Amino acid sequence: MSEGGLDQETFDAEEKAAVLEGKLIVRSTPTTLLLDLDTPEDIQRYQDWLPWLIEKHIAISVEEVWASKTEGHMHAVVRLTRPFSFEARVALQLSLGSDRRREVLSLLRHANGIDEPCRLYRPAQLPF
Repeated sequence: MSEGGLDQETFDAEEKAAVLEGKLIVRSTPTTLLLDLDTPEDIQRYQDWLPWLIEKHIAISVEEVWASKTEGHMHAVVRLTRPFSFEARVALQLSLGSDRRREVLSLLRHANGIDEPCRLYRPAQLPF
């Protein structure tokens, strides 16, 4: 995972570079979790905890899952039942196994004034 910058200018430049590479940018919203699952243990945590979040009426469904560019890694988009604060969404993402470094960097970017710093890059065409 590229750590990227913590300021708005670098954040915007990274997004522009991803678009030029033909990637789609998936952005977080108050009702969306974005998960970056990097190990078999992280993927297992996601599979174990998601049903509980659905049972407790926190999450509704998984909208999309795709393989990361790194073999064995995956990304997932989870729809929530209601809006949550940015910090609460980061906590939920961590509880589901999302990359810890990525989530801390998102918190730092948010503290630096980037409103919705969570994002994933998705290939424009997903293999089916």
